[in-house]
Amino acid sequence: MLDTSNPHVTDTLEARDDVLDFVAIGIGPFNLSLACLSEPLEDVQGVFLERKAAFDWHPGMLLEDASMQTPFMADMVSLADPTSHFSFLNYLKLHDKLYNFYIREDFFLLRREYNQYCQWAARELSCLRFDHDVQDIQHVGDIYVVRGTRPSTGEAFAYRARKLVLGTGTQPYLPKAADAVRDVV
Repeated sequence: MLDTSNPHVTDTLEARDDVLDFVAIGIGPFNLSLACLSEPLEDVQGVFLERKAAFDWHPGMLLEDASMQTPFMADMVSLADPTSHFSFLNYLKLHDKLYNFYIREDFFLLRREYNQYCQWAARELSCLRFDHDVQDIQHVGDIYVVRGTRPSTGEAFAYRARKLVLGTGTQPYLPKAADAVRDVV
């Protein structure tokens, strides 16, 4: 997705001329899934921004034996692309957990397992930007301009994109730049 070794792709708007296909705000399971599915697409350029320093799904709610309500096939990618590197079965295989999971005879993931799986996927993706607090979104012509700062350093960043993807989280928030779709959502 976003090649950070490319000198034209930086965290400052002034330093690059490119316009991304999309900027996604918030990295929860939905946007993490989108990142997993879009990562191998060479003709799609996007970035995912999150204010937190790392992925952590429902911290404080990962009780020892609490399980998900959906079976493992409802992971981030398998139903859309069963061959994806980011499938839960591939995660298990890479971490020598596949046989233990299979002989357990319970195909509902534990919540803590799901969090570990998501954290692994987040480490594998090149398009995620943690520690990026979005503070302003403007819709200028047909381009979205997304600006903010990095909480850890105070460094400013800006991205330009044709589309905006919002991971609304548990308390939905639509920026003013999304006024045109407010009644549709």
